[in-house]
Order: sequence, then C-alpha cells, then structure tokens
Amino acid sequence: MLDLVSNGRVEFGIGEGATRLELHGYGIPAKRKQELAFEAAEQIANMMVREPYPGFEGEGFSLHEDAEEGRLRGEDGFAFFRYAINALVANDSVPGRSTLWDEYEALKGQDLPTIEAPGIGTPAEFSEFIREFQDVGVDQIIFLQQGGKNRHEHICESLELFARTVLPEFV
Repeated sequence: MLDLVSNGRVEFGIGEGATRLELHGYGIPAKRKQELAFEAAEQIANMMVREPYPGFEGEGFSLHEDAEEGRLRGEDGFAFFRYAINALVANDSVPGRSTLWDEYEALKGQDLPTIEAPGIGTPAEFSEFIREFQDVGVDQIIFLQQGGKNRHEHICESLELFARTVLPEFV
C-alpha cells in the first residue's frame, strides 16, 4: 500500500538509540541495540511486502478524524519526549537509575515548558502544517509516534489515516 500511495517515492530510516538512558526507557540492553534494531528493520520490511503480514514474536504520531481525540492520544507522549530530551541534557540523569516517566508525571501540568505539538490533530490540520513546510522547500518529514505510552493500535490507526487522507495530496 505504501508503494501505491507514494508512487514508489518513499525514504525509510530507523534509529537504534544513542544513550543508555533512552534505551533503558524501552528495556533495551545497550550491548544488544544494534541486533534489536536489525530485527525491527527486517520486520518492518516484511510488513511492507508480505500480504498479509503473518506477525512476529521477537524481543524487542497521532492523527484522528476527531481533533480532540487526536490531541488526547498524542500530546502526552509528545510532551514526555520533550521533557526526556531536555532531562538528558539539563538534569543529572543516571542510566538505569533515573525514572524519567515518574519525574514527568510528577511535574506534568506545572511549569514544564510547552510548545505546540506538530502533527497532532485532524488530517486537515496536518495537511495545512505540511503545506507550510512545502511552501518553504521542505520535502521530507519525520514521524515520532512512540514517545510516552502511546498505544500500538492508535499509532497504526494514525498512520493508516495519514496514508489514506493526507499523503495523496503530497505525492
């Protein structure tokens, strides 16, 4: 489906993580990050070509038709990602000992810096967001869907909605 909606023009990339702190958040031992990244990349490639995808037992962005539901599903994860990235630089975070999620939960709603979360809302809102970038020459975007405690099925719904309603305008 991805090939059809993009007319074959898709660039795909993954990252295996850079710090023990971010790896710990997902329960990934630093010595196994490359192995698990390759496992994930292989399965993502299988998902793109196997119809139907049979599933896999291994180890190792939020759009919705309803704007409020899209925000409800996506903003907390985006806010946590912002908090965690800042904490890696500004706090005395100790890999394997710091509890970023608990710290975030305790501070949430207080004086945490907030910025608008791009890509959260309805397909029409996201299309407008992409058009603004397109108007100044940007031709690639990156989705960050896995920050915080986003549910897998919500991530899949969001990506499917994007592919069906937003992407066709830009291919």
